Amino acid sequence: MEVFALEDLYWASDVKIVGQYAFVAGMDNGIFVVDISNPTAPFVTGRYDTPGYATRVLPVGTTLYVADDDYFSIYDISAALSTPDNTNPIVTTFSLHPIYPNPFNNTANIAFDLPREVTGRLVVYDVLGRMTNTLYNGKLAAGSHQMQFNGNNLSTGIYFVRLETSAFTATQKAVLLK
Repeated sequence: MEVFALEDLYWASDVKIVGQYAFVAGMDNGIFVVDISNPTAPFVTGRYDTPGYATRVLPVGTTLYVADDDYFSIYDISAALSTPDNTNPIVTTFSLHPIYPNPFNNTANIAFDLPREVTGRLVVYDVLGRMTNTLYNGKLAAGSHQMQFNGNNLSTGIYFVRLETSAFTATQKAVLLK
């Protein structure tokens, strides 16, 4: 059963899916950006005319690289990747952001981005490499996440917050001052 069809698209030559978006190369109809977060009600968030026949697409962050039969084009697609309130662009890369505040007194915020659903954990180590806290362990959905590091039961010192998944590992240093 067909759920969705692009009315202006006669021939799709390439499709890339990143997060909640499908990027469709539509030959002489250009490029379509489709929000597929609800598979039963997808909708076009952007359309870009290309100079030739769009045959390949490569989305990287808020940039879309397009191969036409005789052209290579680069498009800023940030407007198409925003939520209706234009505040939350799509996540396309793994990242562990700097801990804030740092140094901190008892609690700090840890933010990280996941471009796809992964199983992973967020753990805290002391300077001797001993695990002191497991902040999260399990499946994480694609998108931006924020968790709190509560150091109430820890002593003043340097700690390392580590995001571990099968696809990505990163560590940030945190200084706890009481």
